[in-house]
Amino acid sequence: MALALSTPSNEELEDLILSCRYGDLDDVREFVRRFGVPPLSDYLDERGNSCLHMAAANGHEGKKASTNVVQYLVENLEKPSSLHRANLPPASNTPLHWAAMNHHLPILKLLCPRLTTEQICQVNGRGMSAMSEAMGSINNLPPSANKDLPSNDEKQHADQIPIREQCVNYLVEMMKLGDADSDPLQDLPSDDQQKSSPTSELG
Repeated sequence: MALALSTPSNEELEDLILSCRYGDLDDVREFVRRFGVPPLSDYLDERGNSCLHMAAANGHEGKKASTNVVQYLVENLEKPSSLHRANLPPASNTPLHWAAMNHHLPILKLLCPRLTTEQICQVNGRGMSAMSEAMGSINNLPPSANKDLPSNDEKQHADQIPIREQCVNYLVEMMKLGDADSDPLQDLPSDDQQKSSPTSELG
């Protein structure tokens, strides 16, 4: 006979969000063992961010296992709507927006195949799709956006552009826009033309 699952405390739910943010897959699995999978979809922080928002925004590829956390979440979420749920206004960002802003290509490749074209094209509170955010966020990265890159701003910019292009091209492909020979970056707005972008890490 299966044991009844416990009800998590607020502190335990906050710890779950932090585990997803920092890529602690073992802790997420232990939480599910004790409390079940519903909180993976249902629990939101004060900004309306879900477990998937946190894991998608804070990828830490190569150092932490957040991409594995994203995979675990998308395979265990009880509510499919959690895949494209927006956080609270005025931001209204989906997990896909956060992955795109931070140029987490492995996470984009986990999310997009599970979304409809309409959901991939979903806009946030600034009227920006995930592709638009991926194209524009590079010009607004704060110095602390990626602490593992050299502090030199030009080096940061140069190191980020290739992955940005990969993210944009992948999103264009998934959105079924244009043709294979088009360059989605040719119309990239200048710094002065862009709206300000949010910070790179979801807090």
